[in-house]
Amino acid sequence: MVNSNNLIISGSWDQSIKIWNSSTFELIHNILTSNSVVSLTLISNKNNIISGSDDNTINIWDSTTYELINTLHGHTDTVWTLFLDSSSETILSGSSDETIRVWHLSEISNSFQFQIKHFNRTQKCIHI
Repeated sequence: MVNSNNLIISGSWDQSIKIWNSSTFELIHNILTSNSVVSLTLISNKNNIISGSDDNTINIWDSTTYELINTLHGHTDTVWTLFLDSSSETILSGSSDETIRVWHLSEISNSFQFQIKHFNRTQKCIHI
């Protein structure tokens, strides 16, 4: 994932989020997380990185200080996919718990969820 500052941001099973220079491909920073990072999205106008993990949580990171700002709880299984709406105020998250949750960042709340039952139960892609 490349942000507006031409940085590449990657998440990994090794429990890290890495920030790379997209011109030189040098590692700029390594954020150590407590769980595997399986999904990422960016809120570039707020300098935030959003990560989904195998511990069922969504973490919000400051992309300038690399500090954890908030953790969103609600899913009961791995958060495989994240989608940020065009206003950068709402995140949709999909999980192996067969739900898609809608999060309003201005309130940091899980406004609603809906159950999805199809294929192999795992929501690995969301797009609106």
